Amino acid sequence: MTSRVARLPLLLAAATALLLAGCAPFLPDPFPTGSPAPSSSPPPSATATPTPPPATAGPTPSPDSSEEPQPDPSSAAKPDLADVRLTTEGLGSLRIGRPASASGMVAYDPDFCDGVADDPGDPANGRWVSTYGGDTFGVSVTAEGLVSSVGVRQADLRTPRDIGMGSTLEEVRAAHPDAVQVPLTEGLTDVWVLRGPSGQTVFEVAADSSPGYFPPAVLGTVVTLRTSELGTGERSIWGSDGGEGSCL
Repeated sequence: MTSRVARLPLLLAAATALLLAGCAPFLPDPFPTGSPAPSSSPPPSATATPTPPPATAGPTPSPDSSEEPQPDPSSAAKPDLADVRLTTEGLGSLRIGRPASASGMVAYDPDFCDGVADDPGDPANGRWVSTYGGDTFGVSVTAEGLVSSVGVRQADLRTPRDIGMGSTLEEVRAAHPDAVQVPLTEGLTDVWVLRGPSGQTVFEVAADSSPGYFPPAVLGTVVTLRTSELGTGERSIWGSDGGEGSCL
């Protein structure tokens, strides 16, 4: 009985040792799976990469900046006579107020009116004349060499709306409703004027102010057609020698 009691404390001590060895208190894993090991220096903070500024486009060119400048009409090469029209600004490249020398449509003839002055080569004998030959049109030029008026002399030289010599007054008024009649106290024609920005087209229409002068078929039709400086040439020249390029 005594020996059994003596062994009991030893058994209890052994059991306690086993319990302490196998039942250690739980501590969390300081390095969880997938976690980085701690470092002695803190991780660098994330620095955002600066976004470059958007590309700045150059100044937008105006619509006209890339266009070639348009040539001066008075500097145009000699056009085909069939292509030119009489406008309030001139005939083809013969433009009112522009140098006659800039157009290939006329050339200066120093002796065209030979006999007006006694001395050959006198400026009074010189005129600018058509380079197309024949009696196509006449031109008056100032002492400075600028075109002051152009008068057509053949029926196929017409306005952009197809009015020319031989057109009736009704056709003139229908095609050019802005044309107005100029009151005259004398003359054989009625004068109608179509005014533009810097020039004007003058239509002379055969009138019956002198009965029997014009044949009945000509009455009421255009007998002279010209373009002149604005405010000039508003008169009847039919039956006179005072037309464009005249030697008188």
